[in-house]
Amino acid sequence: MVTRRGFIGSGAVGVAGLAFGIEGCTAEQWFTLVESLIPVTLQTATGLGAILGLPAADVAVLTAFAGSAKTILDDVEADVQAFKTSQDTTLIGHIESLLNSLKTQAAGIAASLQVKDAGLLAKVAAFTDAVVADAIDLLSLLPTVTKATANAATTRVIVRPSLPKGMKATFQHRLDAAKAKL
Repeated sequence: MVTRRGFIGSGAVGVAGLAFGIEGCTAEQWFTLVESLIPVTLQTATGLGAILGLPAADVAVLTAFAGSAKTILDDVEADVQAFKTSQDTTLIGHIESLLNSLKTQAAGIAASLQVKDAGLLAKVAAFTDAVVADAIDLLSLLPTVTKATANAATTRVIVRPSLPKGMKATFQHRLDAAKAKL
């Protein structure tokens, strides 16, 4: 079995005439779900700005993170749109890289803050933990290239797990739980 990393690293990507299919759901279902989750994740990332009582330097760190998260999620959305029309499997790897970057940045926020107040740190953690969880869930939805050869006429793409019911509700619940800590 060829993984998406192995496929992308093999140089087989970009071969003219590749077609793809998504098993486990329709392509439209996958695109619709991912596109519906991105705004919720963005709300969670930018929700950090609602935390009051932080030093100015920490507000600047959170503002910078929110800006970076917006850029990352805008890029993910643009890649999803491009993937719809181009069927370029290199975009899967790029989306994965972007989401891993978001996850890493969110996980590192607490260490970069000056505030030591446990209550304020808990509020920050509520939002950053939700962003990390959202990024992990979005990563789990990425299609996996499962079959490809240098001269392949078809690339099979499987979405695992298949579209979980309630995924958007889970994302929204994380956001609401983080807001409740404000």
